[in-house]
Amino acid sequence: MKFVVFALISCLGLGALGVLAEDDKIRQCTCDEMDQCWKSMHEDMKPCTEACKEKLTAPGLDPEEGKKCFEYKHDKKSSCHKELQKKMCAADENTFINKNETWQGHHKVKKDVENSLEEESVSPKKLAGGFRHHHGHHRGRFGFFHFIKVNFGESGKEFKRCMRTCFKSKKHGCIKDLGCGIKKLSREEFKSQHETCRGQREEKKQELCECLSKAGMKEVKCDFGKKSN
Repeated sequence: MKFVVFALISCLGLGALGVLAEDDKIRQCTCDEMDQCWKSMHEDMKPCTEACKEKLTAPGLDPEEGKKCFEYKHDKKSSCHKELQKKMCAADENTFINKNETWQGHHKVKKDVENSLEEESVSPKKLAGGFRHHHGHHRGRFGFFHFIKVNFGESGKEFKRCMRTCFKSKKHGCIKDLGCGIKKLSREEFKSQHETCRGQREEKKQELCECLSKAGMKEVKCDFGKKSN
């Protein structure tokens, strides 16, 4: 789910969003526009993933087969992510909503979004997001980078640093450039969707572990950690 957070932050950018309509309204981004921003973000991230995954090494792991485990489903949003997106976007270009009902691309956006998404094991944001994908990538003691640390040791740390550095060099702000707003959802709505998507997340984590095992990696620890209370 934090993959979604990161993607939102990436697509929003850091500047103020577009020109407002009358009465402090802003055009709500369409679902097609959000889809294009997702695709754009993934295209931007592909070179980072391609370059950085070269750093991942582990006993027995076939380098070429191992790389495939980190890429083979990254271009597709899960049905859960699609359902969440539909709650934030409009069907047509003529929908206007109050500015204060949207996430804006100002400096508070990261904190606002993350505060809305605090829950049991959530944390890409990221829409990566920094660069979380559909295996629940996020920082801390739980999630994708916990898995990388446990299984890849020093090479995992190099991978993480590489991804951060590469991502910072990318231009972010697709939604900001469009001049539209994304409808802000409540903490309760995000939590509800997170629970609904739990099964899909766990399935994808298991798929990653099985893929690495088939690629020859010895004693894969399918440990994504958990959030401390």
